[in-house]
Amino acid sequence: MRTIEVSHQETGYISATGATLYLTIEGEKFFAGTAALKQAVELRKLMDGLLGCGIKEDQVGIESIFAEVHKGLLSKSSRAKYSLFVECKDSAVIPGILDTVTNQKDCTLNRLQWDYSDNEETINGWIKAGTEKVRQRAVVMAAAAGSEIVGINSLKVDVVDPSAPTAHYHRSVDVMPMVSAPPRARASASIPGAAESLAGLEVAPRKQLAAHIHAIFEVK
Repeated sequence: MRTIEVSHQETGYISATGATLYLTIEGEKFFAGTAALKQAVELRKLMDGLLGCGIKEDQVGIESIFAEVHKGLLSKSSRAKYSLFVECKDSAVIPGILDTVTNQKDCTLNRLQWDYSDNEETINGWIKAGTEKVRQRAVVMAAAAGSEIVGINSLKVDVVDPSAPTAHYHRSVDVMPMVSAPPRARASASIPGAAESLAGLEVAPRKQLAAHIHAIFEVK
């Protein structure tokens, strides 16, 4: 069976639909576990601000607690540094969260991890359009050679991030016709603690992706 191989690249942009923010906040007193979110004055104030932005309580969690111990004794009077994470599912409220963080005493934004996962429909649109272009190109090539397309032997799709070191987003499939869904796509930004350092933070960022489509058609 004779074959024709055709490749095409479809490019576009997706926008961040959410993010996870990683914070540290210093407290005057030590409280253990998740109870600190309600018992520590500083954390209660932060939570009030986050709730006002539309964040729900189950979207905020404690990663770790570091207590300052004096003379080997740990008590509620010991100062503590709380490391928190805030899961934001709507990028539109991130400016409000940043405002809350920067206005909170002794609160630092350490890292912001953007979430691009809710762009499946957009990416599938690129794949559909690109695959149709590949098919049309194969039909033209076959006709020019006095042949016609009778089927498809294989189809491979790679959705890649051209700016990434490994150049992969990653979505790949080697056997037609199934195309696997990508893992959660995220991008991180490390943010020093000072409020003024947030002035250059992009809200919400876009990421360029490319869908590489390669197909082998059977001709007669």
